[in-house]
Amino acid sequence: MDNGSPHLDYGFFSYQLFESRAGELGFRVGRIKNKFGLYNDTRDVAATRPGVFMPQSIYFDRVRNVLLSSDGVSAFGGMNFDNSSITFNVNVGKFPTDKNIKATFIGENLPGSLDSDEKNVTSSLLYEYDAGRIRIALSNVNYTLRFNAQPGPIFSDGYIDGDIRILSAEYNAERWSFTAEYSRQPIYYNGISPVFETLDGEAEAYYVQALHRFSNRWSSWLRYEASFRDKDDKSGKMRGPASGQPPHSTYTKSWVAGVRWDVSRNLMVSAEYHRNDGTFILSRVDNPPSTPTDPEWDIFALLVSYRF
Repeated sequence: MDNGSPHLDYGFFSYQLFESRAGELGFRVGRIKNKFGLYNDTRDVAATRPGVFMPQSIYFDRVRNVLLSSDGVSAFGGMNFDNSSITFNVNVGKFPTDKNIKATFIGENLPGSLDSDEKNVTSSLLYEYDAGRIRIALSNVNYTLRFNAQPGPIFSDGYIDGDIRILSAEYNAERWSFTAEYSRQPIYYNGISPVFETLDGEAEAYYVQALHRFSNRWSSWLRYEASFRDKDDKSGKMRGPASGQPPHSTYTKSWVAGVRWDVSRNLMVSAEYHRNDGTFILSRVDNPPSTPTDPEWDIFALLVSYRF
């Protein structure tokens, strides 16, 4: 979903105002990882992901760059109790944008540029009990994307407002882990073109996953995930034709099964199979609207990761 050229994912200065057994408080400045959901801030660390691919219903890889980090400032902290803790994180800044972002929100070929506002806010609140045996999180990404149109009679300058609201829960036992995340994502188009204002609505997404650890080296998982461009039109029969696309472009429902082998402390091998219905999660750059897509498709992925 990019040309492979190097770019900076994150790099920041961090300072702790205080740290003790009771808690901590600090701030960061720079290109800071956006902490939302249970996994976004470690999404590129293979050993911490809940599978070969992140659950695409919540952690869209097609807009990875805008979700991964922001250029700005961050406040973080937490409080520790006898057998639990509460941590928070708030980022304020500008999201890096690329052609994938433009293709997703307005179309890659629309004459003009799409850039991020400088005051997007990413916030999260995480409660952990018994050293992470139970984890519950609330997260929100509030963003504004601004469109600068090229001179012409059809399109004008405008902006897109949206939120990504996520409720997350996880239970970890000795051999089992159960994870679920649910999201609502309202989005509103202002200006640009009257056609885009018909795309206002609220997306819905979720996944549930069960992971079993057979031993210290072997584990497997089963996940069901779903995402819908419009929570009130999950079949896409209205939203698809209204945007000039087939209904299956407005949703994706997937079954995912995988296995992981920790060969050693440093080497990990994972394999994963996806059975997908719908193409909502696919990149619009690699799969432009003019290209026909099959509503049912599969992924088989093999990952080899070495840590040092």
